[in-house]
Amino acid sequence: MLKHLRFLTMMLCLAAFHGVWAADKTVTIDLTAQGWANAQDVTSVQDASGAVTVTFDKGSGVNAPKYYTTGTAVRIYGGSSIVISLAEGSTEKISQIVYTFSGASNAPTNTATVNIGNITPGAITTWSGSASSVSISRPSGSGHWRLQKVEVTFGTEDATHVDAPSISGNEDFVGSQQITITGPANSTIYYGIDLAADDLSETPGEYTGKGEDGTGVAQLTLDATHTVVAFAKVGENKSAVVSKTFTLQQPTDKTIADLHGMTEDQAFINLKLTNAKVVYVDGKNVYVREGDKAVLFYNTNLELPLNSTLNGSVICDYDNYYGVIEVKDNDATNLDLLTVTPATSTTLDPNLATFAELMALNKVADLVRLNDVSITVEGEGTSAKYYANSGADKIQLYGNNDAIKNLAGDGHTYNLIAGFNNIYKGTPELKPFCVAIPVTVGATGYSTLYYGNLALTVPEGATASTYKVVSGKLENSRSFEAGKNLSAGMAVVINANPGNYDFLSTTNKGYSDTDNMLLGTDTETQLEADAGSYFYWLATNKAGDIASVGFYWGNADGSAFTNGAHKAYLKAPKEATSGAKTFLFSGETTGINTIGATEKTANEAVYNLAGQRVDDNYKGVVIVNGKKVIKK
Repeated sequence: MLKHLRFLTMMLCLAAFHGVWAADKTVTIDLTAQGWANAQDVTSVQDASGAVTVTFDKGSGVNAPKYYTTGTAVRIYGGSSIVISLAEGSTEKISQIVYTFSGASNAPTNTATVNIGNITPGAITTWSGSASSVSISRPSGSGHWRLQKVEVTFGTEDATHVDAPSISGNEDFVGSQQITITGPANSTIYYGIDLAADDLSETPGEYTGKGEDGTGVAQLTLDATHTVVAFAKVGENKSAVVSKTFTLQQPTDKTIADLHGMTEDQAFINLKLTNAKVVYVDGKNVYVREGDKAVLFYNTNLELPLNSTLNGSVICDYDNYYGVIEVKDNDATNLDLLTVTPATSTTLDPNLATFAELMALNKVADLVRLNDVSITVEGEGTSAKYYANSGADKIQLYGNNDAIKNLAGDGHTYNLIAGFNNIYKGTPELKPFCVAIPVTVGATGYSTLYYGNLALTVPEGATASTYKVVSGKLENSRSFEAGKNLSAGMAVVINANPGNYDFLSTTNKGYSDTDNMLLGTDTETQLEADAGSYFYWLATNKAGDIASVGFYWGNADGSAFTNGAHKAYLKAPKEATSGAKTFLFSGETTGINTIGATEKTANEAVYNLAGQRVDDNYKGVVIVNGKKVIKK
C-alpha cells in the first residue's frame, strides 16, 4: 500500500530482545562518480559487488530520468520513481536507505509515495523498514528531484524481528479525520495518544487503544492536535515504536481580492469564491477570475472545467510566487464546500490588456489578450527567446512556445492569448496559448478564410466548409463544426450568423481535404495565370441580394485576379465548370457574372470623415480600409 510521506519525527525504540539485524552491511553508490555524460538518460546502476541495484523508472512521466552535470545529480521528474533492490534470490533484507539530494528544494516532500516502510523526506531522506525492494515515487507535475548518492544498509533479519507499523493520515487536517495504523500480517497493534514511547506497552492501562488481535490494523478518529505512538506485536515479539503528530488547522477566510494584497505565503486559507469563473485550464494549472482579480490554482487536483462558475469556498495554501497570485492543494483541499456549475460554452474569455497594464503588473494570474502584436525571436535553438512586441514595448513569452514560434519574424501582427503566470526580476512574462484570428461574417452569412502557417479551431456558432466543382456543379466537399481543427494551409468558406468570430490557433495538426478546390493567400496577391482554369471569388449579384451569395468570376473573362490577404478563392478546371460564371450556395449555376459586393467590400467597416461608422446607404466621401472613397 502506498503511504503519503510526511516530515515526521520517527521514534524508533528497539528493545534488547527484538528487532536485531545480523551482520549488517552498508554499500554506497555515488551517482556523481559514474562517468555519465551531461543530459544522459540513466536507467540503472549497481554497487561494485552487484549486491544492490538502483533503478530509475520513468513510469507515467513525460521525461525519463537523466544525469546532468549542472547540479551533478540524476533528475527524477514527475511520474517517475527510484527503486532500490537487492540481488535476485537474496535472502537478506534492506533495513535502511539514506538518500542524498542536492538540496531541500530538489528532494522528496510530503507529496511523494513509498511502497513499504517508513521514510523521513528532506535533503537527506531516510527510509527504514524491512524489504528486498524499496520504491519511492514522485507525483506527476512540474519540477524534479536531484539525487546524488544512496547508502543502503542490509543484512539477515533476526528471527524475532517485527516490522514497525505505519501510521497513515494527513499531518495537517481540518475538522476531524480517521487515522489508520497498519502493521505486518498477523500482528496486533497497540497505540497511545500523546504518550511517551517508553510509556507505551501492551499492559492494560499503558496504552490508549489496540486493534483487533492478529489483524495488523487499528483505527482511531482525531478532532484535535495529537501525537499518535504505536507498535506491532507478533507472538511475544514487538516492533520498534513509531510516532506521528497530527495538527488541527483553523483556516483563515480570504477572497481573491485579499490575496492580491498579501505578500507573505500562508498555509490553510479558506478561499471564498462568489461567481468566480474558470477562464482557462492548462493541464493541472487553472486560471480563475472573480471581478477584476484572478488567481492561479497551481498543480491542482481539483476538477474545475473551463468556463464553469464557482461559488462557496475551498481550503488551500496561498503562495505569492514572485508576485504571481497562486494557491496550491493541501491535505484538506477538496470540493466539499464549493459548488461548481459547468458551462456549455468553450469560448475563451481573455482579459483585454495593454503593455502598460502588464508592465505595471496588473492582471496577474489572469488569462489576457494582447491585440496587434508581432512575434519576434532572439537567439537560436535551445537559447531562443520569444517576445510579443508593440512598437518599442516587448514582453517575453515563456513556455509553450510551440504555439507561436512559427509566427516569429513573419511581419504580421496577431491577437495573442496568454496566461500571466510569471514575474522575473519584476518583469512580466506570459505563457502563450494561442492567437485569435478575427473573422467578420457579413449580412450574407458567409466569409472565407486562409492561413498558410496556422492550424485553426472552428469557433462556436460557425461552420467551415471546403468545396469542389463536379460536372458544372459546386459541391460541398467537407464541413467542420465548432471545435474541429482545420489544418494549416486549408482554405475554407465560413458560414455563420452575421457577426465577429475568433478562430483560435492550435498546435494540433487538424483536418485536411485533398478534394478541396479552394485556395488562398496570406497577403494581397496577384494570382498566377492559368489558361486551363477559371478563378472565382466570394460575392453577391449587383443588387446585393443575400440569396445571391456564391462564387463569381473575379474578372470578366474568369482569369486570375488579385486575392485579398488571408482570403480564399475558388480555382476550378474549365472542363469541370461547364463554362459557369457563377456558383451560388443556393445550388444555382448561371452564365451571368454581374458582381455587386465582393466579400472584401461587404465585410469592411465604412466610416465618414468624422470617424463615425456608417451603413451601406450613406452617400458621399467615406473611408474604407484607410482610403477615401466616394459613395454615390
